[in-house]
Amino acid sequence: MTAKELVEQHKIYLEDLERWVVPLEVVEQALKLKAASEIEGNIKQLDTSLEELTKVFNELSNIKLNG
Repeated sequence: MTAKELVEQHKIYLEDLERWVVPLEVVEQALKLKAASEIEGNIKQLDTSLEELTKVFNELSNIKLNG
């Protein structure tokens, strides 16, 4: 479940305030979910970059051996 889905599922309409509200506990959970997904995305990007860097180092070592 995404952070947005969590908020949508738990929002409550308060007629006296004439607006939608979300319990603080749900907001905290949503923020944790969002942070976790951002970290996961950053780790995936880092893994991809490390794979590319490894390829570059392998190519450089092949050039030195063959050159």
